[in-house]
Amino acid sequence: MLLVDDDDFDDRDLLCSALEKLGGLKIECMEFSHEVISKLKYCITLGELPCLIIIEYNMPRINGGHLLSLIKDEEYLNKIPVVVFSTCITPKMNDTFNSLGAAACYLKSDNYAGIIKQVRFFKELAFSFFQNQTSPNFA
Repeated sequence: MLLVDDDDFDDRDLLCSALEKLGGLKIECMEFSHEVISKLKYCITLGELPCLIIIEYNMPRINGGHLLSLIKDEEYLNKIPVVVFSTCITPKMNDTFNSLGAAACYLKSDNYAGIIKQVRFFKELAFSFFQNQTSPNFA
């Protein structure tokens, strides 16, 4: 399973559609960071964690940086790769996200071909994480 967190409907729909088009993973797309937190808590109880989380930085209430910190501070979640995917990432933000444990930081592409290229990387990252897990409960 791959989780996507983006409050912008068009961006979320484009990213999730591109991920689904490439196939191979269950995709869950969420509009708010608190939904991701609830989903992750539920996943912990099931023992079925996502193999990648993609988060938008510019989110209401809980921004992507805060969500990244919450994920990386949680013992059961901190090994899951998290990608910060946003319309604006400054070099300072990139450094901060990397120091918090982000697997990668990407500016959202402004065209579909660029999104597909980014999505291929995201899927490779997810499959790499999945293959390196010893527990059969990761999905």
